[in-house]
Amino acid sequence: MSLRCVDGVDHPRGARPELSPRIRSPVEPKSSLSSNCLRQADRDDCCRADGLPTEEREEIRHLHRANETLREEREPRPLLVPTDGALAN
Repeated sequence: MSLRCVDGVDHPRGARPELSPRIRSPVEPKSSLSSNCLRQADRDDCCRADGLPTEEREEIRHLHRANETLREEREPRPLLVPTDGALAN
């Protein structure tokens, strides 16, 4: 049995075809992503003062969600009145 690889060549089962240089190169994240992660790590290590550490950001996010839930619970609900005359005696 043989396997057909992306390069279109049949290779015997168990044989490993040579990878192209394009596939061999490691995948690099976008520079903005890695720099954002590094800045956040510095904030977490108290090396930067231009933002909140991850723990505090998560706590604020949690408190915002809790406030939203409390607001929804506090909103008045519409009064449902039966329309078939069930209240009239």
